[in-house]
Amino acid sequence: MSADGYEIESTKLLTSTKGVGYKDILRNVDDLFKYTLTYLISGNTFSGKDVALGENYFIESGTCDESSSPECVGKKKHIYVRNIPTGSMPPAQISFNEFTGCNLQGLTEMRGIIPGMVEDIYDINPYEVTKSMVGSGNIGSNSCKRMKLPVGRRIYSNKDVSNDTNFETKCTSSFLTKGKTTSNHLNEKIRLFNKNIPNAQMPSPTQLNENFTQKFKNFDLRKLYYPLILPLTMYFLILCYCIYIFFRFR
Repeated sequence: MSADGYEIESTKLLTSTKGVGYKDILRNVDDLFKYTLTYLISGNTFSGKDVALGENYFIESGTCDESSSPECVGKKKHIYVRNIPTGSMPPAQISFNEFTGCNLQGLTEMRGIIPGMVEDIYDINPYEVTKSMVGSGNIGSNSCKRMKLPVGRRIYSNKDVSNDTNFETKCTSSFLTKGKTTSNHLNEKIRLFNKNIPNAQMPSPTQLNENFTQKFKNFDLRKLYYPLILPLTMYFLILCYCIYIFFRFR
């Protein structure tokens, strides 16, 4: 018996599809398709279960200065670390739903690994790094306010707006720049729990100004539909036909 517990080497377990029914293969292909969409793209299952990877938390970093709100002056300053994707693509804070008008559960949340990588790259852009070095922004500033934010994993799971489970309240400088997520109930929770902060949202790097964002949202996206949808539809039909031929004549 090998070290991994198999009677034969694991590399030899699937050497041929002989004897495997086509229904089993199609089921595996379907599961792989769902897995790829769920973890790489949406971060949400078709049934609505949150599977976005990552963990959010607070870390201590210095002391709140005299410009802080009264309850935070002289207290330990905390920085909010956001590792779970928000689903809103920087720097314009545009979600897939806003860009296309399409809202499909398990497809358009954009909180998977690939969108998360895009957000991570933007998080460490030169402008944000420079602000931190000169003592300003969500990381470098010592001006704090009390803020209640989601911590831990699966922050999109609890859809009860009044339930503050997995939320922590800290004196933080991470209230200065913020952005929305693609979860309406989490956005509403953050606003509800932080009424002392105007338009409270998830802490994030500096985004483009509202005027630019609004103009982008008002762009007539129907001009892009036909040039994009027709080639994608043809590609999908050809792919389906190739799969059919493969299983029909194998």
